[in-house]
Amino acid sequence: MHPLQVLFFRNVIGLALMMPWLLKSGISAMRSKRLPLHILYASLVYLSMSTWYYAIPRVTLVDAVALSFTIPFITTGLAATFLGEKVRWRRWLAIATGFAGALLILRPGFGNVDPNMLLIVLNVLGWAAAVIMIKVLNRKDSTNAIVSYMFVLLTPMSLPAALDNWRDPTWTSIPWILLLGLAGWAGHVCATRAVSLAPMSLVMPIEFIRLPLLGVIGFFAFGEAPDHWTLIGSAVIVAAALYVGHREARVEAGRAGGGAAQA
Repeated sequence: MHPLQVLFFRNVIGLALMMPWLLKSGISAMRSKRLPLHILYASLVYLSMSTWYYAIPRVTLVDAVALSFTIPFITTGLAATFLGEKVRWRRWLAIATGFAGALLILRPGFGNVDPNMLLIVLNVLGWAAAVIMIKVLNRKDSTNAIVSYMFVLLTPMSLPAALDNWRDPTWTSIPWILLLGLAGWAGHVCATRAVSLAPMSLVMPIEFIRLPLLGVIGFFAFGEAPDHWTLIGSAVIVAAALYVGHREARVEAGRAGGGAAQA
């Protein structure tokens, strides 16, 4: 099937999985004075998801995932700009280092840049902005309300592109579609909840588990092998992001210790 049709099915299944909560909680649970922000959030998620779904069959999995690891750095910069979070010089240095790692993967100037990798860049920018929107929306709305609004809005957003590229699904593809929808729904619920409970600098580095996991899957399932530039760029990005997470953990521990001492 066309990737954008697959994306539509993913959103339909996600919406169906949220229906039990909607029926139990009632329409009052969806009341929000921040509807424009929910629409903006859903639009950013659609930009991120559509570019990812379209590009991922056309690029090496490890390349795409490694480039997506620049999201914590972009999110940090956006949090400083729009949320007023204080970002120390070490973080900015790590952000610059992560950007350098991304350039090693894209390799501009070393040949033609794969346009599909530029779609992954759009995916990264869209999801980084969406994470900031999660932090903003979580101030007033619950995790379930945010995810429900997202699927309610994403389903009609993704329908036109799906109809334009429609291919009737086969019986053998239906279990995979259901599995994709279940995994996508669970991922959004868990990610939204995690960001609401802990600092982004603590949550985001956990995503690095994806790199070795998808590297193994890509190699054995699709015969994909990353080149040396991807491996070097990935190592630079991961090292910089782990430093940010480690530094943030030390800062938070220091604040907790100071608060305990004062108490």
